[in-house]
Amino acid sequence: MDKKEFDDFFRSYSKNVDNANKHGFWKLSDAIITQIIKNNISVAIDEKSVILDAGGGTGRWVCDLGKIYKSKFIIYDMSRDMLEKAKENIRNANIGNRVKLIEGDLRNMKSLEAESIDYIISIYSPLSFVYEKGKTFSELFRVLKKGAKIIIMGHGFYNALASKINNYCANIKELEILENEQIVKWGEHIPKLNIFSKETLENNLKQAGFFFRKDLWSASVCSAGARRF
Repeated sequence: MDKKEFDDFFRSYSKNVDNANKHGFWKLSDAIITQIIKNNISVAIDEKSVILDAGGGTGRWVCDLGKIYKSKFIIYDMSRDMLEKAKENIRNANIGNRVKLIEGDLRNMKSLEAESIDYIISIYSPLSFVYEKGKTFSELFRVLKKGAKIIIMGHGFYNALASKINNYCANIKELEILENEQIVKWGEHIPKLNIFSKETLENNLKQAGFFFRKDLWSASVCSAGARRF
C-alpha cells in the first residue's frame, strides 16, 4: 500500500485500537499471547537486553511487558499517529527511560545496527501490512543477535478463507485472489493484508535464515517463533 493509504488507516485506528482489550475475547487472546511470550523470553533477562516490538504501534504490548521484564524496549513503527499514542501510553506506564520510539519502515530498519536485538516480538499482525515480505523478514534477521528469538503473528490464511466463505459469502474471484495472492480485503476502509498459512510463514522465516520452532504455533492466531543461528 502507499504511504497515504497507510497513514489514513492508522490515523483513525490509533484513536480506538487500545480499547479492544476491554472485550472478553481480546482479554483471553492477550493472556494466551502473554504466556507464549513468557514461555520463550526469560524473565531473568537484565537491563542491558533489548526487546524490539516490530510494528509496535501504540506501545500497548511494551507497556504490559515492561511490568514483567527489566529490559530496554524499542518500538519501531511507520505510523506517526500510532507512535504519538505510544508516547502517552509509555508516559502513563512510567517506563519512558527504558523505551525508544523509532518512526520507520520495517523493510529498511537503517537506524538499527546488525545483531543488536536480543528478542523481537510482532503481535497482532503488523507484518500483514507490509507487502514486501522478503525485505522485512531479512531485516528482522539482520538486527537479531545470533541465538536470539523472534515471536511474530500474521493474519491466518485458513481463518480468512473460512470467514470469507461462511460470513462474507465472498464470490469466486475474491476467493481466487485470496488463494493465489495470499491477500485478504476485509472492508472498504481496510487496506489489503498479507495472510499466512503455517507453511508460507515457515517458508518466509527459513528464506530469511531463521530456524523454525514448530512448538510455538497457535492455531487461532497463526503465530510463530524462530531462533537465529
